[in-house]
Amino acid sequence: NYTIWGSYQGQSLVQFDNIILFNISSFDNNQSAVHPLIIKDIEVKKGGFNVEHSNLVGGIVNITGKNGDYKKFSGNISVNNQAVSGYLNIPIAKRFSLQTSYRQTYYNLLDWTIDYRIEEENEWEYYEPDLSFRDFNAKFSGQINKTDNFFISMFASFDRLGYIYSKEEDEVNTYYEEHSQSRMQYGGSLFYNKHFKSGSFTNIVISFSELNYYSEEAIIFEEENFIINSAIENGITNFSAKATHF
Repeated sequence: NYTIWGSYQGQSLVQFDNIILFNISSFDNNQSAVHPLIIKDIEVKKGGFNVEHSNLVGGIVNITGKNGDYKKFSGNISVNNQAVSGYLNIPIAKRFSLQTSYRQTYYNLLDWTIDYRIEEENEWEYYEPDLSFRDFNAKFSGQINKTDNFFISMFASFDRLGYIYSKEEDEVNTYYEEHSQSRMQYGGSLFYNKHFKSGSFTNIVISFSELNYYSEEAIIFEEENFIINSAIENGITNFSAKATHF
């Protein structure tokens, strides 16, 4: 996580296109919460005490997505040793733009399984991990006239971490452990900017976001006939509407 001006976890606000992000990293800490190819700029403020920033104790990280190109079709593909991602911009009628992006890790294409056996002592250990992360963004933006503009932004991400571990002695499965965690985060926002002849203008923002977390674990000791099963499910939802006149 991060610390801004001495704030603790949960005391700062992170938002993308006015959508609050409750989770900002993946389980392996190598994937960001927002697709890098769709980001226009990142604004960081040390303190959010003002009313316009919801009277926050900590700081603010305001991530803004690209506006899109109304005239030119463009795309981008990025591949590294962990994930493949792509970005696509589609102009519509020279006054609107549809942007999409997708990102997918491919850890499971690599064999991370550990199969270790000691023949003389008749022992066997087995470990199989399961890591995956994927997200999708879509943004439709455009101009109503020469001054007014709008955008509709949506995103969804799914993050999973799991593993299976087993140990045997004398051809008996003495210990078995299975663990699984998953997080699904999604949201959307609508922004409209209205200009008036007097020179003033109004910004209207409606946003929604939700994070669901699920964890499940099973542990078995066969020699002691001991079994543990546990599951945790939690989530948080936010909806907001805001109008600001300048």
